Amino acid sequence: MNTLKIYGPPGTGKTHELLRLLREELLHVRPDRIAFMTFTRAARREALLRTDRDEGALPYLRTIHSLCYRALRLARGQVVGAADLRRFGRTIGMRLTGRTNVIGEELFEKVWQPPAIGDLFLQLHHLCRHREVALEAVGHDAPPNVRMPELRFFDANYEAWKRREGLLDYTDLLRLYLEEGDRLGVGFGAYDPAAPQAPGNIHLDASSNKRTWKNADYWVEQAQQVA
Repeated sequence: MNTLKIYGPPGTGKTHELLRLLREELLHVRPDRIAFMTFTRAARREALLRTDRDEGALPYLRTIHSLCYRALRLARGQVVGAADLRRFGRTIGMRLTGRTNVIGEELFEKVWQPPAIGDLFLQLHHLCRHREVALEAVGHDAPPNVRMPELRFFDANYEAWKRREGLLDYTDLLRLYLEEGDRLGVGFGAYDPAAPQAPGNIHLDASSNKRTWKNADYWVEQAQQVA
């Protein structure tokens, strides 16, 4: 397999180059043999716009969570939704709106603007799991209204609640795919990660995307510039 990494600081055209390579491959490779994965939905929408293709024309142009969801053949009711989160919040006496995007770029850019304290705790929970670090490591970077005993309480109860209800969240999809997901039968793969300007922030999604393209002939991704 041939591998290409595109290095550069923010704003230097890494994503533009990824999309140029994607358009080039579309000239001579079947769309169902091409995977273009993004971390955020916004990046996926941009890729569809730049390729001038309909949503159904590129079956593997998806967020990495969506690809894992489809590969695992899960039903919608198996994945934690906003109503589920509100219900969980009531069981522990903590407000959760379920409206916070826990897998957006803001998760890694420390843009803490959730509508409720439970939503903030959920963001920190996902950030901890994506970085694959101890809960205390993300707690140190959290806003001053976050107390570690409360964050630990939320974290333990959230995991126990998911097990009782038989539910998976977006981060669980990545872990489960790593353990048992099928690899994609593609010849060309590309990955546009979240917040490349924050090196070391993302471990779990990087491991998951490597499993999806293991059989690809050609792989390209962008990365933080190394000084």
